[in-house]
Amino acid sequence: MSNRTKNNIKVIYYIFLLKIISIFSPKAAALKAFKLFTTPYSGKPKRIAPAEFAFATTLQLLFEEKILYGWQWTPQPEVNNGRKVLIAHGFDSCSYRFAHYIQPFLKQGFTVIAFDAPAHGLSEGKTTNVLEYRNAIVAIIKKFGPFEVFMGHSLGGMALALAAEKLQENAKIILIAPAIETTTTIYAFTKFLKLSTYTKIAFINHIKNLSNHSIQYYSLSRAIKHIHAPVLWIHDELDKICPFKDVIPIVEKKLPNVEFYFTKGLGHSNVYKSKSVKNTIIAFTANEQHFL
Repeated sequence: MSNRTKNNIKVIYYIFLLKIISIFSPKAAALKAFKLFTTPYSGKPKRIAPAEFAFATTLQLLFEEKILYGWQWTPQPEVNNGRKVLIAHGFDSCSYRFAHYIQPFLKQGFTVIAFDAPAHGLSEGKTTNVLEYRNAIVAIIKKFGPFEVFMGHSLGGMALALAAEKLQENAKIILIAPAIETTTTIYAFTKFLKLSTYTKIAFINHIKNLSNHSIQYYSLSRAIKHIHAPVLWIHDELDKICPFKDVIPIVEKKLPNVEFYFTKGLGHSNVYKSKSVKNTIIAFTANEQHFL
């Protein structure tokens, strides 16, 4: 049986299960759906560490009774600029995916730090959400900062932006295909699982009760207005995970501190692997003018 067939069977099972649960308790169905929503769908696959991780200093952070694992790379003394970069990966990903950025940042003189998010990579936990990820990043900044550059992909991008907003950080921010509107993500998720109207309402209310914020709070179009540091926003026009249509209203705001770099055909997961994207990021961190 192929993995695709297995996944299709799982989807059918959960749609049926949630429909049955919702008959008796929409709230119980919503809690079950939220657990699915916040669980990395690949689990914790055993990944081979890239070569760059062999010469990193390993870090640990106790966060909400979970141990988060991270790595630090320090440049050679002759190029060390005394500044730090923090890298945040996306949902169902890990720090290993950004190994190809380590050497370019080190050559610029940056100390590089990356942590696996709760429930991801080597870090402990079974589920995570953007609020927990944001709070984890805040804890990382307080212990290992200050940072002059933040770089985040997908959910990591939104979590970094929310952390920067909360702490009023002035560090440069690089957003690579960031999650933009939580409302968009939740709508797609609840539609995919064919949740009933009452279960959807209970799902949204659970998020509000969990965080004391409506789902509209978890929005980059909201948070970006409170960030005044330089921002480089990279997005692919054919991104199916974080839709490009959600970027357009932000572009139309013409925020003076936000620069955009758009690609076409790289999608959501390949955009940060692109050589042109990497070169653009390195130029941005090097304070080169007209880097786009």
